[in-house]
Amino acid sequence: MKTDNLESMVKDYERRTGEEVSFDGFYFEKNQLRNYYHEYFNFFPHEGFMFWGIFKDGKEEYFVVLQTYGNMKVIGRFIANVMEKNNLRKIVTATARKNVNGFIKKWTMKRIPSFDYEYCNKHYKVLETTIDNLLKTL
Repeated sequence: MKTDNLESMVKDYERRTGEEVSFDGFYFEKNQLRNYYHEYFNFFPHEGFMFWGIFKDGKEEYFVVLQTYGNMKVIGRFIANVMEKNNLRKIVTATARKNVNGFIKKWTMKRIPSFDYEYCNKHYKVLETTIDNLLKTL
């Protein structure tokens, strides 16, 4: 991982994933970088970055990891803190990786194939876990 600065992190993330990192539509509000879709960006100097949001599906709210790069111990503590402040239990993420067994094993995730989707000619697999499983990894 290249964590010298944000530019090197973004370039390495794009190289590794084939995804584009875009700050289009993001603006500062109350010291928080966010967009009109209620997605947020956090930068952890020399550790990583994350795009994330809190989304509601019916009556249930989820912490959604959109893009993340870097030290998951540091980022995971941030996720847990936000989840505790907002009384959230579930985490949802998606990946275009062909093999998701590493995610499933490390974070005790389960697949939600009915939520899988196509974006920019890539098939994204949706995974879910809980704050309890996240805390076990920290």
